Amino acid sequence: MKKLFLFLTVACALLTSCGDDDEDASATMITISANATTGVPGDTFTFTVMDDLGNTVTSSSTIYVNGTAISGSTYTADASGTDEVYAMYENLTSASISIEVAAVAEENSIFYDAANYSVNNSALVFWGGYDDNGTTKAYWSLLAFTGTTIDDANVEVSDNYLDVEFLTALDSEGSLVPPTPSTAEYLDVYQMYVDGTAVVDLENDVTVTETNADFALGTTFEDLTETSVEYSLDVDLDGVATTFMYDGALLGVYDASGSRINMNEDVRGVISGTLSTKAELEAKKAAFFAQLAK
Repeated sequence: MKKLFLFLTVACALLTSCGDDDEDASATMITISANATTGVPGDTFTFTVMDDLGNTVTSSSTIYVNGTAISGSTYTADASGTDEVYAMYENLTSASISIEVAAVAEENSIFYDAANYSVNNSALVFWGGYDDNGTTKAYWSLLAFTGTTIDDANVEVSDNYLDVEFLTALDSEGSLVPPTPSTAEYLDVYQMYVDGTAVVDLENDVTVTETNADFALGTTFEDLTETSVEYSLDVDLDGVATTFMYDGALLGVYDASGSRINMNEDVRGVISGTLSTKAELEAKKAAFFAQLAK
């Protein structure tokens, strides 16, 4: 009987001891996870914090994004880049996880190689008549750049610069007609600079292969006195996706001499007899920009 009592006493003590161990168990590590680890600016990420005992401790944790505590467990990315996220719970700190936020094309910017390069102005230039496989058309450039004057519309002074060439048909008498969304025919990117580095510069033999070009003019010109313009371009330059969206100021419309023109002046006249080759028109462009650089 005494042996049975002793056995029961020891067993009870052991059971009580084990119960105490379970009650005293505490977490030694926490981890943080996200509902997604990639996104774009404007996306919201939701985080969950778990301890190594299998408990969700998100509501009792403080979550840090790039070293700054956030309120709650959600975070909305406001810029592209890599965000580092970790959590703290009581005296425990989790390992960091990375959130990759990809850049997206922004308005009034050249989006090239996953980065945006802003511009703040534009100008329209009429170069002359152009022989497009036996049909005379008007040859134009839309220039986008950083600056406030036509003198700034030049790769010499604008770090971010884009020259998009397009054609429009003449009327039945061979006279100039202002560009419209339905008449603008994309030709090519003549020059493009980002942060002062040439991506395309046909004048200086910096060439690329263009594919998948989609150009859209959003402005209907009536008398060439417009002060704003909207246009866009999606194109692959040597396989690099490039997007341009502009909706803003237009300095004016110019001819190859650098003079302002409008349809109220003598520019509506017949130009079919003054057509030039592409090389001759590009020589005009070179002279135009050389004059601006002075």
